[in-house]
Amino acid sequence: EATESVTAIAFDIYDNFSVIQGAGLKIDGDSAGIAFGMTVSDELLAILGDNVTVGVYLVPSLFVDFVANEELNDGDRIVLSADAATLTGEGTKTAKFAICDIPLEGSDAAFAKIAAVGFISYVNDAGETVTLYTNNSYTASLYELAVKSQNKDSALVKSILALNA
Repeated sequence: EATESVTAIAFDIYDNFSVIQGAGLKIDGDSAGIAFGMTVSDELLAILGDNVTVGVYLVPSLFVDFVANEELNDGDRIVLSADAATLTGEGTKTAKFAICDIPLEGSDAAFAKIAAVGFISYVNDAGETVTLYTNNSYTASLYELAVKSQNKDSALVKSILALNA
């Protein structure tokens, strides 16, 4: 009687999509914002099929742990998303999401730590929408990004930095 050795390869969904560990200062005229990114593997997208949405939940940094438990109210988060079919890249797709028009004057918004938690939603074989959240997140504030900015001559960067003067 012959026996055959079978090796099972486990596919871990959570190893195939994540929030990029970095953020960018988004400058658009007199408007300031923060851009976050997310990566998703082609392999994961192929497994999930059509009608896949990827995105980020932008939340105050203290709320990061509540996202995966779906314990947030609509006013506690900003959801930015895109159809996975529109993503670019070979092997790993990249999606960029930005929150813009963060008020600078008369508020502490430039110092607010905003966290991005990634998600991927798809429709399963039973027709139900399933949402999975990344195991990681990234947190940044406008002020922190202005400090790290290579564009210190920008009037907007100068105005952000001046808030802490």
